[in-house]
Amino acid sequence: MDNEIGEIKAGIILTVILEYFKEIFVSRKTTKEGVIVYQVEEPSGPLCSFRVEGDKVTFTPESKFGGKEKEIKELILKRTGLVEYAPPPLTEKPVKEEPVIPVESVIKKREIEPEIPEFESRPIIPSTPGIAEGLDTIPGRVLDFEGEPFQILTEQQPIPSTSYMVSLGKYKNDWAVAVTRGRKIIGVEKLSALDTNVIIGAIQKIIVIPLFSPYAVSRAVGRLLEEVKARK
Repeated sequence: MDNEIGEIKAGIILTVILEYFKEIFVSRKTTKEGVIVYQVEEPSGPLCSFRVEGDKVTFTPESKFGGKEKEIKELILKRTGLVEYAPPPLTEKPVKEEPVIPVESVIKKREIEPEIPEFESRPIIPSTPGIAEGLDTIPGRVLDFEGEPFQILTEQQPIPSTSYMVSLGKYKNDWAVAVTRGRKIIGVEKLSALDTNVIIGAIQKIIVIPLFSPYAVSRAVGRLLEEVKARK
């Protein structure tokens, strides 16, 4: 549960940053200790980096947010409750405290009815996109990704609330999932098994989506798996 809360906070932080910058690039990696590290940049340079350990999010000292550190940190505090960015207490007159909704309740609500974030119309593009252009993405066609062929074996399925599409096929003689956007292949990730959770995890390695909803994406993945079974 703590890891899920931390990832939800990370998604909220990325959504806040998108309110101040039209285009950002995000990289996400996991250390040997299981700590998730995000690095966020804009075309003119780095914005911030932070670590997710359980339900705790920690920014590095170099996180200056392109000169908008004060405004962004205050909005992050308001939306996620990160205590390290709490503003000084007001002493002139008492302020009525609003009731706090437990994070667990918010998570349960999202599991039942996934929310579409307000700024999802501007998806985040990874810092190392694919190189293929002018794609013809019907089943049976072969795409070039980083000098290796990816053979499409399914129809493309949209990732809900984004402009990304996913398809299954063979890459280096193994099953793999490809993520495309428009006429560009964003990335290809090999699969250890044709399993819903494995495919969702592979998609998360290729792209970073604020408030990523595994439940919503699992419906698209389910349709891909049904098509693979039908073609066998």
